Amino acid sequence: MHTPESPALIAPNKIILVGLGEVAITHQEALERLGQTVIAGVDVNPSKELVFGGKELPVYHSPQEAAAKQPEPDIIVVSVPTPEHYVVCQQVFSAFGQKPVRVFVEKPCADTLADAHDLLTNTPENITLEPLLHFAYSPEVLWAAKHLPGWLKQHGPIRNYRAVFADARSAPDQAQKREVLGSSWKDLGINALSAAHRLIDFTRLELRPIKEPYDYGALVTFDSGPLKGNGAITTRWSGETRSSDSTFVFASGAQLKLNHYLVSGSLENRDGLVQMSSYNRGTTRRLSHYLNLYEDLLGAKDMALTSRDSLKLHELLLTDEAA
Repeated sequence: MHTPESPALIAPNKIILVGLGEVAITHQEALERLGQTVIAGVDVNPSKELVFGGKELPVYHSPQEAAAKQPEPDIIVVSVPTPEHYVVCQQVFSAFGQKPVRVFVEKPCADTLADAHDLLTNTPENITLEPLLHFAYSPEVLWAAKHLPGWLKQHGPIRNYRAVFADARSAPDQAQKREVLGSSWKDLGINALSAAHRLIDFTRLELRPIKEPYDYGALVTFDSGPLKGNGAITTRWSGETRSSDSTFVFASGAQLKLNHYLVSGSLENRDGLVQMSSYNRGTTRRLSHYLNLYEDLLGAKDMALTSRDSLKLHELLLTDEAA
């Protein structure tokens, strides 16, 4: 995967960005570092501008308008607000589906199970749809996945898992975020599930509101050798702290602790002594995710989640529509 010391060598692609908000800035930076070519943007806001590689690019107001001017992109990245993913993806399919094109859509790919299932199982013939589950590409997650087979031999199977993903917001901001993202569960729960999926195989999830409508707790079970493991995920927009933490407890009592906010990890034995550790080497948290993700999807693709993986994670996330 990508490191600052060894940049990726991948073929260039012509890319259109649909949605030019905050997340699109990280997409642009990652794509520029990896030698890709953004050719245009799409945004309903007429004041939006797009500069890539020092060059001002055209911004269209709809996928249909973009297709009339830029009919043959290799890739289209959809990073509009979550409740708009399904409709915008359908617009992209209609506008660009006459020729083969890859469509990357931000996570989650839709905010209802029916829409997610439709997107992931009924894409048009010329379309390849890939949800960008970027937490599965965080450096500390890839580090843990690399060493997991050895840890399982030394410490036995994982028996317990817990995660807390909290992004503290003021009360007015919580309400605004719910309109844009759906809920803290849909916004942050998919991150927790994506990160843990590299290490454990979820089999069941039961979602419960903690502080309606912003905080949620989920009880989970997962396959762990011949037995089942269990655990919990909490997502919060209330409170005063920010955290993105996952902990995995092995049969021996050893614990794998991943701090996704600091991009670090450690394996501690049952006495709390650190046996192995990993830490961020300078690239910002979100950018490190997207560099790894794009290098994989556009190059080696040896770590990409399958369509079945993506569908399973969306089913876990969206089965309880109350969130």
